[in-house]
Amino acid sequence: MRYAVRSAVLTFLFFATACHGTVVQNAKLAEFYDEPQVLHEIKRFDMTASVNAVAWNDDGTVLAALSNYGGTITTWSALSWQRIKQFMRYAGGYSNNSFDFLSDGSLLTAAPGGDYSKDARYANTTLTAPKYSSLQIFSLIEWDWRTGQHKRYLPNLSYPPKDLSVKITDQFAVSAVTHRVAGIRPMRNIFIYDSLSGNLTQRIKIPMLKTSPHFASSLAFTPDGKTLVVGTSDGLAYFYTVDSGLLVRSIRIYSDSGNSLACDPISFSSDGKYMAVGRYRTGFNRFGPVTATVWNVNSGEQVASIVDFEQHTELMDTPPTVRAFAWKPHTNVLAIGDDSGLSLWAIDNNGAHYIFNRNLPHTFDLRYSSKGSLAVVHENYISIFN
Repeated sequence: MRYAVRSAVLTFLFFATACHGTVVQNAKLAEFYDEPQVLHEIKRFDMTASVNAVAWNDDGTVLAALSNYGGTITTWSALSWQRIKQFMRYAGGYSNNSFDFLSDGSLLTAAPGGDYSKDARYANTTLTAPKYSSLQIFSLIEWDWRTGQHKRYLPNLSYPPKDLSVKITDQFAVSAVTHRVAGIRPMRNIFIYDSLSGNLTQRIKIPMLKTSPHFASSLAFTPDGKTLVVGTSDGLAYFYTVDSGLLVRSIRIYSDSGNSLACDPISFSSDGKYMAVGRYRTGFNRFGPVTATVWNVNSGEQVASIVDFEQHTELMDTPPTVRAFAWKPHTNVLAIGDDSGLSLWAIDNNGAHYIFNRNLPHTFDLRYSSKGSLAVVHENYISIFN
């Protein structure tokens, strides 16, 4: 009886989805609730406060976490799982899940803005210097995770600053290959920095559209670091050359009318062949269960639409929002974290083939290390899988 009900539900989902133009490529729907244990949890950290993001260093020996609504950084040795360092970076300031190691080994986060002169934790630091107390000019900040001290701000601005249009950003992307960092400013502005010099190298403004509200919602570098892709609030993806800042092409990812379907997040497979794009919904779409799409970068064609069937077995309500992607190194295995948990998919030109699902409510971020370990942020926990 259980299998008959499951079959009926999945059949309904298939036809309801097909009626709305969604192509679902899933080779193992029949085994969705009987998945093999292809991932094994080897460690779990209870952070006791909201966890924003995780990051691995280049060789996968250090794991870092951003927690406490962006106020705390913690690092562990991936060899012993002993904590290395924990420190406060600044009070409050929600920071999304942008958090990464740079090529020189330092950690990059959103920079603080505002007056910290009355906070004793930051006495005698740069944050309380009078010249910084009232100007919200800094975008990003680098940290020495070994000492817990800030190293510098990006961009490296003199004082008084020559350009007060540089604003704070809480969303950025890092290319270790070309030593570039790109950050989103309010609405349509993208700034690209050289992470070695700290200099601002490019300013990009996405095109203005008359048909709908239009702002940058996500961004990602291609694996070779030569192209920056910017996702927008109304379903477009723009491809820019990093060195010149020129627009190369655009792809219409989502086009549902009456819904705000932002392209967020965006992530590339390690060989650069596939691009995964999340569907961040700020509107209501009862009969649109697609949570993500995957695209062949060379052809610009969609190869798969991914549906979270587990969340649509009752009311076909608005599906969970995708929070993060992670591609397993040197493979086309895509990990997806959303409101309901973690799932793994094998990607090829024939679609997305279901591999694995794990119920981890409120999965907010996930990252693969260079060694293939997967760190997953869910609620107040960080789980490590092999």
